[in-house]
Amino acid sequence: RRLAHLVELVGYVPSSAAQSLRGKQSHMIGIAVPLSSISPDFYLQILSGIKREAEILGYGSMIFDVNTEDARDEFFAKMPFLGIVDGLIAIGLYINEKRLRILEQQRVPVSVVHNRLEQRPVVANVLPASERALRDMIDQHLIRQHGFRRLALITLSTSNPLKMGDTDRPDWTRAARIQAYEDALSSNEIPIDEKLIFEVAEHSFAEGYRIVQEIEQMNEILDPKDQIEAVVCTSDTLAAAVFTAVRRNDLE
Repeated sequence: RRLAHLVELVGYVPSSAAQSLRGKQSHMIGIAVPLSSISPDFYLQILSGIKREAEILGYGSMIFDVNTEDARDEFFAKMPFLGIVDGLIAIGLYINEKRLRILEQQRVPVSVVHNRLEQRPVVANVLPASERALRDMIDQHLIRQHGFRRLALITLSTSNPLKMGDTDRPDWTRAARIQAYEDALSSNEIPIDEKLIFEVAEHSFAEGYRIVQEIEQMNEILDPKDQIEAVVCTSDTLAAAVFTAVRRNDLE
């Protein structure tokens, strides 16, 4: 009773750091991300979601900005997160199978987001960005399930020099995403209408919002059967902007 009274009197809060020493857990999650890259808004939104969910589960977050190929190599060579985090989330770093196995040997659970490997690794939880998955989503969900025939695409141009990731491959992902859109339409005998492909200067909220305004203006002068019914975006940031613009303008 005296102890409980003192705890209440001084406003004592248990220390997660002290608890981690007892349980040999840090209750910290490491997040390796190219934060100072060309698309910081995209990564900031991901970090915000991770931080929110981690706090619900009683975990803190430790962010490592790994922005270049050299920085990535140094990061995985030195592994500064060892002993201070319970797990690692790596976003857009293109980690190969060898590095993933090293992390497994160090008993570091790892989730990899937006990684590009020829084969799915067996030692990590990987959330891939797949052009095939995009094509199937458009084909099966938007066209076959909902019956949409007039689908707009919001994307960077294939001629845009903005790079989508730190990789030694040519920037084939952008062209492949546009191709996935066209393949889904073609497989359902929907003609490709170049006027429905909207190009943006960057993957940003402002650009996505601007395109929705253009689509709204276009729909106002089009015959109802030719109006745009659904929008496909090639990045989460663009998609978030589309959702926001649609809701604010009370569009269907």
